[in-house]
Amino acid sequence: MTNTHAGPDLLRGPILPTIVRLASPNVLGLFAQTLTIAYDGYIVARLGIEALAAVALVFPLSIAIWDASARVRTREPPHTG
Repeated sequence: MTNTHAGPDLLRGPILPTIVRLASPNVLGLFAQTLTIAYDGYIVARLGIEALAAVALVFPLSIAIWDASARVRTREPPHTG
């Protein structure tokens, strides 16, 4: 069987460098998102404990809405468990 597509053959060659190469954009993106959330928490905490509590209360709801909208865009079925 010959390789007829133009991209790299992911089934042959060393596994670890391939995984690192493919996963590094996601890892960097998640790291940037984590830094943003931490900095937002720091800024809100400077406003007071009530503001931080309000953000902590609303955050799970906003994540659920974001998740639902992402599922609508990708037409992915909701989690069942």
